Amino acid sequence: MPYFTMRDGAKIHAWVMGKGAPCILLHGFVGDARIWLPFVAPFLHRHRFILPDLRGFGRSNKALITGNCALSQFVEDMDDLMDNLGCEKAKLGGISMGAYATLHNQQMNRFRRISRCFIIDHSPKAVNSNGWSYGMNPVLTDLSRQLVSYFESEKLDDPKMPFKELPTAFQELYLKVVRAIVVYCFPRPYQKWIAQFTSRTQFFLNEFPLRCSWHAATKCLGSYIHQNYDMRDGLKEISIPVTIMMGMKSEVFHNEGVLYLDEHIPQSKLIKFKRSGHALFLTEPVKFRRELKRFLKD
Repeated sequence: MPYFTMRDGAKIHAWVMGKGAPCILLHGFVGDARIWLPFVAPFLHRHRFILPDLRGFGRSNKALITGNCALSQFVEDMDDLMDNLGCEKAKLGGISMGAYATLHNQQMNRFRRISRCFIIDHSPKAVNSNGWSYGMNPVLTDLSRQLVSYFESEKLDDPKMPFKELPTAFQELYLKVVRAIVVYCFPRPYQKWIAQFTSRTQFFLNEFPLRCSWHAATKCLGSYIHQNYDMRDGLKEISIPVTIMMGMKSEVFHNEGVLYLDEHIPQSKLIKFKRSGHALFLTEPVKFRRELKRFLKD
């Protein structure tokens, strides 16, 4: 399994497969790059896919998020990864946190190495404020604030500390945040029940902390809260084609926030998933694969 060295010496894992035009796909919060594998498999004969585990997640869970801006490090890591692979230009796509990192690439780099991109179900501004109420679900924002506040007040800044050795109150709050995010990803009651049930099984409780660094996940939420990212000002300056995929029943981000992207990005194309919430690639996989094919072909 290939690991690549970033500018700060961190080792980032990425699946690199296929032949042809390069395409980088970024996973979401507390996920990893494996989510893309079933969808890219049919296109390996014409496209070279670069699927990184973002630092702190998946097989990159030993790589630390340093500083206070996780998204900036993700963007820098993508640049470093492209350099490692000798890739001058690539298509770029992301879901959730990966979509936010994609938008942040515009703010940092003006998409100078990106030929086109797609964004799955994210608002240009995650945290609600005066005059903006289309960010992340307020319940999720409030839980995230509680977790970050506990993390900072108790100075839990040793990333090597095993999850099960952390204060019980922090463990419980962390898992509460993760469960809430997972449940809110699905629109239908039976889907929510399955997500809730699965997240309480012993298998999940034993395996999940090993798949994702608790420290990195909390730092990411802290970045959302403290950096108060706002991508709105740069949207009209985007000069590449952008495909926007929206779960019409999303409970993680308000539809109006996603529609704002479509209204303000000059070369945008909006794809609506009428039966889906945030995790639209799971609830409408056939449609998502079809739209991915169109994105790659354009």
